[in-house]
Parts: sequence; structure tokens; C-alpha cells
Amino acid sequence: VIMVQVENEYGSFGKDANYMGILRQTLIDGGIDVPLFACNPPGAIGNGFRSDLFQVVNFKPGAAKGAFETLRKFQKTGPLMNGEFYPAWFDMWGYPHRTTNVNGFIGDIEYMLKNNESFSIYMAHGGTSFGLWPGADRPFRPDTSSYDYDAPISEAGWVTPSFEKLRELFGKNLLPGEKLPAPPAANPVIA
Repeated sequence: VIMVQVENEYGSFGKDANYMGILRQTLIDGGIDVPLFACNPPGAIGNGFRSDLFQVVNFKPGAAKGAFETLRKFQKTGPLMNGEFYPAWFDMWGYPHRTTNVNGFIGDIEYMLKNNESFSIYMAHGGTSFGLWPGADRPFRPDTSSYDYDAPISEAGWVTPSFEKLRELFGKNLLPGEKLPAPPAANPVIA
């Protein structure tokens, strides 16, 4: 474990910096001795903000430059990090499957690589929320059990067009001597 997230997008729901401080201190008192951080979308970074917590920013494709500019207003020095870069969004029952604009997605990854900004693709690999655990959005709109986010690696473990473009981009940014392995064959499916 190299970092621990103290709260998830608290600024979207609350503004109490003391609450964030209590959570931070609880982790420290519990023996967590790695860097602690808080993540929020750009418009919520200031809500519950604490200068003693490293800040990262979450955003969707097309927002990297502006999101990092906003983050820098709060965190004047140090590295810039994206905590959740969404290829698309989760699906809800009765609505079309959400997909990404591959060029926007890859464009932001390329921007972050060129500017030496850290990022985490959320989700890099689609998954499944079994049973009654998928959750819902507001107002009440149930999420599907497929937690796919139009991820570069599908819920079935298959590579997607986003994966191929991402692989191509990463291939242009390898260190000397590095080589990307071939992706595994697609898992078979049954009816």
C-alpha cells in the first residue's frame, strides 16, 4: 500500500473540514503511515478542504487541463494526480449503454503523460456488482449489475477499441528496452 484515500468525493456532499480532519487522524492513530489523500471533482475540491491532506482530482474525458488548473489553485506545489479518470459512466436500467469518446479519452491520457501527471483509469476493467449491490443514482434510478464504465478491458476481460488506442499511446511512451506484451486471447462465452 503506497497511499490511502481518506474519503471519496466528500466535497460533493459536505463541507465540514473538521470531519475530514477527524477521519485523517483516525487513520494515523490506527497506524496508517503512508501518504493520505482526498479526492473530489474540480467543483468540489474546496468543500471540506484541508491543507494537511494531499488532494487529487476526479474527472471525465475532455476535462484534464481545466481540472488540473483548478486543483493547482488549491494545492500550490507538489505533484498533480487524477484519482478517477472515467472512460464513460455507469449504466442505469432503462437507459442506453454509456460509451466513451475514444479520442477524448485518449487525448486526456496523452495530455497527462506529456505533463507528467499521475492518473488512475476508473474503470480500467469492467466488472459486475452481483445481487442487489449495484446501487442507484438520484433521483432513484437503479444501476445495472454490469459495472462497465465502457472500460478499456470489458467486463468479460476482452480488449476494446479504447484498449487498443491506449496500448498504442503507451507504446509510444515506453522507456528504452521496454516492450508491451501481446494482449491475451478473448475469453470464450457460452449461452
